[in-house]
Amino acid sequence: MKVGTVGTHLHVVRAKVQIGKKGAEERPITIEEGAMIRAEKQALIRQGMRAAQRWPQERNVRVEALRSLVQSGHYRIDSQAIAECLLNNETHFV
Repeated sequence: MKVGTVGTHLHVVRAKVQIGKKGAEERPITIEEGAMIRAEKQALIRQGMRAAQRWPQERNVRVEALRSLVQSGHYRIDSQAIAECLLNNETHFV
């Protein structure tokens, strides 16, 4: 290689790969496995971005509906649902 030129550096990536029911084995991942992992990560990122874009509009609609119920005096608290949540949270770590 000449001085001043840009070279290509390839690195072997070692990852734990699931092999049947025996557990994980550390070995280099193949190009196809790496591409599949990247595609899965990209799909998850796209899904998260779509959810993040929808979230503010859905939240604003819900907040406005709750605000109008509270102001009109029609908002009712479901005490049974609150009690169930409290019990579930209390016994979650038992």
